[in-house]
Amino acid sequence: MNAIVLKNYFLRIVFIITLLLLIKVLFLPFYPDFKVHYFGASHIIRGENPYINDANYFTPQAYPPFDMVIFIPFTLLSLEAASKLWVILSIVLVVWSIYLCCRIYRRPFYSQINLFIYSLIFISFPLKFTLGMGQINALILFFVVLGFYFLNMKKNSVVGISLAFPIMLKFFPLLLVPYFVILRKWKILSALFFSMNEIAYYFRYILPDLFSSWKGDYYNQALSGFLMRSVSDPILRNTFRIIISLILLIVNFIIIVSKKTKNIKRINLEIASLLILSVLINSFSWQHHFIFLILPFIIIFYALQNQSKSVFLYIFLAISYILISINFKNPNILPLLFQSHVFFGGLILWIINLYMLLKYKI
Repeated sequence: MNAIVLKNYFLRIVFIITLLLLIKVLFLPFYPDFKVHYFGASHIIRGENPYINDANYFTPQAYPPFDMVIFIPFTLLSLEAASKLWVILSIVLVVWSIYLCCRIYRRPFYSQINLFIYSLIFISFPLKFTLGMGQINALILFFVVLGFYFLNMKKNSVVGISLAFPIMLKFFPLLLVPYFVILRKWKILSALFFSMNEIAYYFRYILPDLFSSWKGDYYNQALSGFLMRSVSDPILRNTFRIIISLILLIVNFIIIVSKKTKNIKRINLEIASLLILSVLINSFSWQHHFIFLILPFIIIFYALQNQSKSVFLYIFLAISYILISINFKNPNILPLLFQSHVFFGGLILWIINLYMLLKYKI
């Protein structure tokens, strides 16, 4: 048996072990955030206001009405059965998302490099956190990847429909709306506009009250969380957040518009940069939201394989992965700056992405 076959067997074993470790989440006693989805849907069925204070909610109800409609079928089951079913579906959706990425890049699902990538994804804390909380992020990721898949298959009329779902569910990734305006992808935008009324209503009437008191918790790894932990003055902190966010947005879009003619490889990298930035400058991004960076990681990794032999870029990509994927149960033991390690990991990933857009002839 030669070394290549042994290596393939080893990677398959690692893949199975990491998948089994991930499936351990099915044995958790409860899934806190799933209760918000479940009981919100229950209120909808009874014709009640889902945004009332409910002792069954783990956190205040902050999801749009469309989210609660999605979970109505789960109310036919008990809370325990429904939550287990949701976690199983979430795992399936994550694997399906990875499979679609393999289809896009024409890579065998069980190739050695892909088995290695899957194993890294399965042991990452954002994914385990998503599943353990019963979050909706796996569904959001799937629809974003599905839209990305249809874009690469040149089925623009379906791209907008696929991306409208995550926008209606979690207003992610809104930064793609101005991007498609720049590309003049009118078929995509026409489908996206179906979600605009709900977004406008939600931002106007629901969000202002719900998110006025979020704290700089360790699990908030957005720019806002970093500044909350680093800057004590609230006015100065908010000013910094607005200025830094605007600078990052302007830099990203300047690089995007600097290239007039775009092939699909460049479009993929530009989308990756906006997905990363969407998470970084969001009003808050818990660690489980960083599951959305699975797609940018895959896009950047495959682009590096095709365009670069630079060891340094792979090293920085590995550093980015480690910073995003680790978690500390007691973050207070860390220096204040390192308590934002996930944010800095995302920032490194974004810088790698922009560097590739500037450096390589894509």
